[in-house]
Amino acid sequence: MKIVNNILHGLLFIYVFCVCLSISFAGQFITEDPVPIEYEHYEINPCISETKVKKFKVSQLPAAEMNVGVYPEFQAHLISGALFVAPPNSPDAYGYEDTEIGLKYRFIQETDTFPQVGFYPKLTLPSGDAKLGTGVGGMTESVPLWFLKSWGSWKLSGGGGYTFSQAPHTFNFPFGGLLLQRGITEALTLGGELYSQGKSFPNYRSTLIFTYGGNYNFTKEFGILFSVGHSIAGERVLTGYIGLDWVLGPSS
Repeated sequence: MKIVNNILHGLLFIYVFCVCLSISFAGQFITEDPVPIEYEHYEINPCISETKVKKFKVSQLPAAEMNVGVYPEFQAHLISGALFVAPPNSPDAYGYEDTEIGLKYRFIQETDTFPQVGFYPKLTLPSGDAKLGTGVGGMTESVPLWFLKSWGSWKLSGGGGYTFSQAPHTFNFPFGGLLLQRGITEALTLGGELYSQGKSFPNYRSTLIFTYGGNYNFTKEFGILFSVGHSIAGERVLTGYIGLDWVLGPSS
């Protein structure tokens, strides 16, 4: 019986972490854009985030995202941190999470009539502990295309792709989103997104999430990012994110 309980607890941990992986924030929103950071510049986003699915809770405490302009139109990407997992009727777990790396390439520039477009593949490396529930025990690969079009103070970005998973007890799934933002002042930008993804685990349904958030820039190099989100169809999900944004590089 103890062995069976351990197996069931392990499956519950994997379930929660798969949900957290598939609903991973790119800054304050899940939907990405095709804009790479400028060449020879660095962006650092220390943050905390939380995802609740039914009675499960997964928190990044803390985490950090780094983006580097490695070449004109190319951006390298890394997310790393610690994960707190709190399933019902099981012990909490805390430890190093799986690591996300990626490379963004913008291959179409925006014009008056056409959006800019970029390719942003990512790998999630199994650096966490699957037994503790801070990792899934396998690699995942995401292959999306993202676009962005601007009109004055408004920006519309979106796109989607497909995630392939080698982790046990998981499915491959499609995903996509649309994000509309507006510059309220020179410092404050607010926006909302609709993000959808397919079934990633046997007990986890597809979901459609609405997220509202924004950023406030104290200076050109430093700001704060924030958002909250809730599912509006499919699996019940609640998300929250707050982080800082530093951009470093040569003076313009």
